[in-house]
Amino acid sequence: MKELTTTWLASAVLAMGVATTPALAQTEHLRGAHIFPEAFVQSGQNLEEWASRVAERSDGRVTYDIIHGGALLSLGDHVDGISAGLVDFTSFYPIYFPGEFQIEGALTNIIDIWSDEVPDLEGVALIHAQLHSEFPEFQEEYANRNMRMMLPLPADPYVIICNREVTSIDDLQGLKMRTFGRYFPILQEALGVEPIVVPGSEAYQALATGLVDCVYSTPDWLHANSLHEVAPHILIPGTEKARPQLFATSVVAMNTNSFAALPEDIQQIMEEVSLEMTGFIGQAMEGVYEAGIENLLRDGEGTINYMSEADMKRWAANTPNQLDRAAADLNEAGYPGDAIISRYRELSAAYVAGEWPKDE
Repeated sequence: MKELTTTWLASAVLAMGVATTPALAQTEHLRGAHIFPEAFVQSGQNLEEWASRVAERSDGRVTYDIIHGGALLSLGDHVDGISAGLVDFTSFYPIYFPGEFQIEGALTNIIDIWSDEVPDLEGVALIHAQLHSEFPEFQEEYANRNMRMMLPLPADPYVIICNREVTSIDDLQGLKMRTFGRYFPILQEALGVEPIVVPGSEAYQALATGLVDCVYSTPDWLHANSLHEVAPHILIPGTEKARPQLFATSVVAMNTNSFAALPEDIQQIMEEVSLEMTGFIGQAMEGVYEAGIENLLRDGEGTINYMSEADMKRWAANTPNQLDRAAADLNEAGYPGDAIISRYRELSAAYVAGEWPKDE
């Protein structure tokens, strides 16, 4: 009788068209935003790459759309937008909010000119991610804004462009240079220039009108904003290539609630993709740097010069070590500044020596 009842129930279920197989996995649609054009590699194309890899790894369970060009979130409000959950993920720039993101606000504004060798961009991304995982203070700054850092996005190294040819530090004496942030003005003053605070959106006009003679920024950004039209002469602050900032200026960040609402296996996929892409991002941005220099030279039809070793040593000797300054500033703000900078130096030296990270 039991067998007959079971058979009848099974037939009834099939007759009603009710599926007897497990339910299909739920699709998660995520919305992203980006404050700059999609073509901007650091935070546009790399954001697309991250989302695409997550979607592919999830076998289609994650879908997404990204609104680029500041149409949904702008530079000034993108921290509020991701914090409030207006979007699920974004390319976030902690460098623009140093009051709330004091650790990254400090370390993204420093270029190490005091060490003989420094990490390349892959090393920058790896060290950034490692320190973020080791020090809860990094995570707390994001948690205070209802955010979760997923992947560092380092910028291509900064170069100097001017409205006249500059071959050495001597040629910079008395020139006016666009600046921003806490530590860049100190680096620039040691070059003998007069730092002038100018918003990035006004850099072209500042050069064209003579408010400044030079701008210090990434080749990709300089070319994208057509600054080569009014300042075609390049000075590389290095004997072979420019040095990168200590930390990534941008990161892929998620809204904490959006991340927590995802199934655990999707969360794991996102973390795995972020880890795998850390090295990829650095290598990609090295290519962006080289292409940016080529584009500036081609379209600006200007000159390119490199700082001599003597000028690099002179620059370092004239500038108080900003890593020590950052440690002191962070200590004063209640952070473990000495421990963070000490660990940074340890990882940096190990990376340059090829001792870290070790292959599994």
